[in-house]
Amino acid sequence: MAANKSEAGNARDVQTNLADLLNEVRRDILSQAGRIGPDLRILHGAAETALAGGIVDDRKYLVENIMQLAASLPNGSRARDDLNAAFIKRLWDNLRHPPLSYLGDEFRYRAADGSNNNILYPHLGAAGSHYARSVVPKHKRTSILPDPSLIFDSQHFSLGNIKSRTQAYMP
Repeated sequence: MAANKSEAGNARDVQTNLADLLNEVRRDILSQAGRIGPDLRILHGAAETALAGGIVDDRKYLVENIMQLAASLPNGSRARDDLNAAFIKRLWDNLRHPPLSYLGDEFRYRAADGSNNNILYPHLGAAGSHYARSVVPKHKRTSILPDPSLIFDSQHFSLGNIKSRTQAYMP
């Protein structure tokens, strides 16, 4: 008889937990009513990433879009907490944690231009450098840049034309 009561209590607990979970999912879905288009694009991007073997294309901003989705979920949402935990775990697992440096004072603190922040890659984050790029560029950069005076003259010429046209319409 006592076994039947405990089984009935367990069944009620399971039903209560399932009902709570379904209510939470319903609340999360209703909170996303204005984001259906972006959410579908996120699902499409996640499916493409899964088909590509988990390789994320940084140009498509999938991780950023997932974080926007997590931020748009209501506070206290289990899905929001799970997305945040997965994001933090992914960052922790993927980013290198350099050992303490005994290389000298140069690497003790980051320089004013952002360099020397990482022992393995001292120029990572420095002013004028690429931050962290994991995607190979599609187009090669040209090694020959145009003459700066030509760019200045063409910009000045177009701005001069705009000024003269706008002044012609002024009373």
